Amino acid sequence: MFRRAYQLDLCHRGQEYCNYFLNACSDR
Repeated sequence: MFRRAYQLDLCHRGQEYCNYFLNACSDR
């Protein structure tokens, strides 16, 4: 759970990272 939150945090920090972790972003 914490790890998923960390990935989501990266998305919020930079949309570019979101592309890298699209899976995490898409998996709200």
